[in-house]
Amino acid sequence: MRASPEAAKDNQAHAIGAIRIELMTALQEYRCEVCGIVTSTPLHWFVIRCGDTDLTVYRWSSGTANAPNARHYCGEAHAQVYISRWFDSVCSPPKPDFK
Repeated sequence: MRASPEAAKDNQAHAIGAIRIELMTALQEYRCEVCGIVTSTPLHWFVIRCGDTDLTVYRWSSGTANAPNARHYCGEAHAQVYISRWFDSVCSPPKPDFK
C-alpha cells in the first residue's frame, strides 16, 4: 500500500526538519573569556585548563575545548591576559620583603 502524496510530503518535511535540527545542534559556539567574542570557527584560538596548582595551555582542538574546566581564548594575547591573572591570584599576597 502506497502512502498518499500528502503523507509523503509530510514525511519529507519531517525528515528535512530533523536534519536541520541535527545540523543546528552539531554547531558548537565558543566565547573568548577576555573579550566575549563568539565564534563557531575558532582559528588560532587557545584552550587553558587550570586548577589551584597547575595551568596548561593547549592549541585549539575540540577535545580540549569541550573538556571540563576548559577556558577559551581568541588568541595568544588574551590567553596571556588570563595567565597573568592566574599568576596574580596564585602569587597573592606577595612574599614579605625581609631586607
